[in-house]
Amino acid sequence: MLLYLTGLAILAVGYFTYGRFLEMIVNPTDATTCAFTQRDGVDYVPMPRWKNMVIQLLNIAGTGPVVGGIFGIQYGKISFIIIPVGCVLGGAAYDYLAGMMSLRYHGANLPRSISLNLGGFWSKAFSIIVIPTLLVIVTVFVNMPAKLCEQVVQPVAQQAVNPGFSGIFWVAAVCIFAFYIAAMLFPVDKFIGKIYPLFGVLTIIGTLAIFVVLLIHGFRNPAVFEMSEGFRANMCTPEHYPFIPVFFMLVTCGLLSGFHAVSSPVVARSMQSERDGRCTFYGMMILEGFIAMVWAGAAMVIFNHRPELMDDNANVIMANIINFFLGKRFALLPILAIIMLAVTTGGAALRICRMVVAETLHVRRDETRKLNVIVFVLIAVISCALWWSNLEDTSFNRFWSYLVLGNQAIAVFALLAVTVWLMRQGKPWIVAFVPGTFMCFVIFTFVCWTSTVHHMPAGPGLPLGVSMAIAGVVAAAAAAGTIVRGIRMRERDRRKKTK
Repeated sequence: MLLYLTGLAILAVGYFTYGRFLEMIVNPTDATTCAFTQRDGVDYVPMPRWKNMVIQLLNIAGTGPVVGGIFGIQYGKISFIIIPVGCVLGGAAYDYLAGMMSLRYHGANLPRSISLNLGGFWSKAFSIIVIPTLLVIVTVFVNMPAKLCEQVVQPVAQQAVNPGFSGIFWVAAVCIFAFYIAAMLFPVDKFIGKIYPLFGVLTIIGTLAIFVVLLIHGFRNPAVFEMSEGFRANMCTPEHYPFIPVFFMLVTCGLLSGFHAVSSPVVARSMQSERDGRCTFYGMMILEGFIAMVWAGAAMVIFNHRPELMDDNANVIMANIINFFLGKRFALLPILAIIMLAVTTGGAALRICRMVVAETLHVRRDETRKLNVIVFVLIAVISCALWWSNLEDTSFNRFWSYLVLGNQAIAVFALLAVTVWLMRQGKPWIVAFVPGTFMCFVIFTFVCWTSTVHHMPAGPGLPLGVSMAIAGVVAAAAAAGTIVRGIRMRERDRRKKTK
């Protein structure tokens, strides 16, 4: 129990200390933001800080902190410290720096920010990664809430209406798609700005409901936060799930998530002041870390009670946690919270995918017909992917693995771009360089080590030591290249100023 409370304290203290330190590095000003200078009534629309905070939380959270917290705790109580420390030093720092970089570049999408700092070649390479990753994210975040609706609504309908009643999955999928299309096409203040605050309230209440009951269990019986014999017997083992790279790849949103830097321009284009950055970007990631901690603690309790669940899929574990803590009578609230997290993140991913594709193809915002064609093609591709992902569990698991891999690759690109951005300004760039280099090492270790034997994306399946050695060389090369690029860009900027 003490370790769990310590982790929560790290999140709170981190916001007021490391978050403030990063704010001093960026040094927000009172300059007029792009929400006013480029106001277009669609994407660039000034909105209140509290609305931007809620939208940012719902855009970035998804089911990542839920699934990540559930999976992370299977490594033991140490996750109660690693998740908050990783969130403070990695995820929240990444969100703030990437978000402020976008804001300073007038709400630029991440490919544009990468082009300005790493160069056109790396921007094109990034676009090859980011578009498929966004499509996978949308597919996953249609599949998961639709599956959850199927598990919750279909049994009730079968009991009340018809024992043979089925097809809830595709009904839910169509409704979710309709929501995504509306979120993508309507002006940000007319749809997202109106609906997301309500979703935010549901998410926060659902999370707090589990948190309060979790604390009651913990104070009544602190042993529920200790690892039972059954728990230890089912923990992730180094032989099958080595801490590096698996923990840092799969527990993504509780630590660091590449998608966040891709979604941040949506909010950057609505911010009225640079000084709102710390609470909007850094603070909302801290709140996401809290969500991950709530589900990690709840998973610890349920796994001690029923250790056999550690081998089950995330949806089954979530349903058992909700029923255990709140009972069937109050289960609807946290279920709605999970569905809202998934749906809002998927909606943000589709909106951003449309923006990135349009920007890559040089389609202007006023070219409505071309934008509609892009939307139609994206929906067709995602529909095919959704059908395939629903064929069997292995298909969905493969999609999730691809999401994780692409997500973390995006994070590396973004962090190295932020490193160069800070170097050009003569500011402490190490705050982005260290997590960027580390995640580069983790990714290439994962790529070299993984194989179908590990039930993950196919790779060469090299020994872990060999994989780490190769990853170390690649990460060192990327680090050296980033530093050289930063020095050159700083010198180029200096020469321009002196002319």
